[in-house]
Amino acid sequence: MARPRLHGLKQVPRKNANGIVVRVDWYHRATGKHVGTDEAEAKRRADELDGDVKAAPLPTSTFEGLAAAYLTSDAFRRLAAKAQGLNRLYVGKLVKRFANSNVADITRPVVVAFRESLSKEIAAAPRREPGEKKPWLKKGEEGPMTPTVAKGLVNKLCITLQHGVDLGVLPANPALKAKANFGVRPRKEVWEPEQIERFIEHAPPRLKVAAGLLFYTAQRPSDVMVMDWGTFVRKDDGKLWVDLIDQSKTGELVRVPVHKRLSVILRDAPTRSGLLVPSPKAGDEWEYRNFARAWDGAMKKAGLADLGLQRRDLRRTAMVRMAESGATDAQIAAVSGHSIEQTRRILDTYIPRRGEVAAGAIAAWEDMLDARDIRQAEQAHASALHQNIAAEVGLTPDQVARVLEIAGAHSAR
Repeated sequence: MARPRLHGLKQVPRKNANGIVVRVDWYHRATGKHVGTDEAEAKRRADELDGDVKAAPLPTSTFEGLAAAYLTSDAFRRLAAKAQGLNRLYVGKLVKRFANSNVADITRPVVVAFRESLSKEIAAAPRREPGEKKPWLKKGEEGPMTPTVAKGLVNKLCITLQHGVDLGVLPANPALKAKANFGVRPRKEVWEPEQIERFIEHAPPRLKVAAGLLFYTAQRPSDVMVMDWGTFVRKDDGKLWVDLIDQSKTGELVRVPVHKRLSVILRDAPTRSGLLVPSPKAGDEWEYRNFARAWDGAMKKAGLADLGLQRRDLRRTAMVRMAESGATDAQIAAVSGHSIEQTRRILDTYIPRRGEVAAGAIAAWEDMLDARDIRQAEQAHASALHQNIAAEVGLTPDQVARVLEIAGAHSAR
């Protein structure tokens, strides 16, 4: 039977050469101090240390203290659960790097030097060959530095230091607007309609539903994975809606009407209750890494594996398609859950470089000019007609126009 975990305490079994546990050392998690080998005594001493920690919190003038203050702040608590987890992870990494630093000593040059050190770590990291799996890491072991992790560290450093500004510890944020792309360009891949159809054609039933939900609701993969049949609500107008999607990253609640093509896909869903995209074996929530493997297999089967397309691109593809169809920024934001400002930035990245959009713009321009030319021709013809009639009956062209206008009004009656 597994030993229940005691919160605040960490146990470390000590074994002899034969692998037999000879004693257990207990450590206080918050301070890292050894609190003995007897469980009851360790618990008592841990309670005392907890009281000392609460009574004497770390000063926010140190980076470690500021980080602790941020992780207990209202701003942090308002984040969605997934965002809290990511922030806590990155802030923990930062604490290790700035453990002995005073906040006042973290100046702009220090931030720039930190960013440059991350770039060097990325350059020194071993490169994986295409198709090579990530190496297994032991608990607590960090993998090689990647551009994504480096960008996250700089971003969370900025957030933590901004909390210092809010508390009055810092006069300004030295990490504000620190460039942190590390050579990674924003993704611009958009799925073409025939590529989506090909994937749905070759994918197993669960992945067909997943693809339909990702595209036709414009939601994140993590949110699609926890959607269930209970989220569907039929409104008074008879329209079926996916109601109250609690977005894991932002905590926003989103209501999305069900696209009629998604309705067709859902008719062939493998389940009629519970999760929409359940695990094939247990029927409960599909572990994301297993879902990702299944998705990659379906991409390969559909002949799409080498095109650089990702499942997360379906969300932005949906936003592009809505914009191409004439939807406003506010309408698109209401579906995807982005702010209107974020929506504009996304569309600004994707839409201007699409040839079909440019062709549509030129066609609309041409139609406008053609319509204007027709109106001008009609006006010129009417003016010439009025002048001819005026010359024959001895009236001015304006008088002729007025007579014709009155005659037209009477005939319309």
